Amino acid sequence: MKPFLSLIASMPICLALFACGGSGDNSQDNSNNNNAGSEIVAPNVTPTPSPASETTPKPSAEPTTSYRLDWVAPQQRVDGTPLLNKEITGYVLRWTNTTTAQSQQVELEANINRWDLDLPAAQYRFEIASKDHQGRLSQFVSAQ
Repeated sequence: MKPFLSLIASMPICLALFACGGSGDNSQDNSNNNNAGSEIVAPNVTPTPSPASETTPKPSAEPTTSYRLDWVAPQQRVDGTPLLNKEITGYVLRWTNTTTAQSQQVELEANINRWDLDLPAAQYRFEIASKDHQGRLSQFVSAQ
């Protein structure tokens, strides 16, 4: 008897769906419609804003300072022998926060001779070293 009850319980739903027309296609010709002359009114939907949520203020961003570093390729090695531009394969740029002694560095290609940095406001020491085609790193030189 339970299957019979489910069939009866689902029947009103099926009838309600059939009564709506079921197709969802509004492009039909209204000449076959029994309600000819009645106007179809589209629903007016107005979005309502969600209630304002309580937000906690975000801490302000840490102030930063911009730095632009320029350099010229060295012309000789530490031992005084000539260093050709084609022998330089890159640079290592290092900066150290003089208060915290924390250092960071970046390796750059040989064709780069300017680097811009945005760092948290502090005092920094900037140093650069060149790398040759044999992988040897020169001594670091401080920015003037």
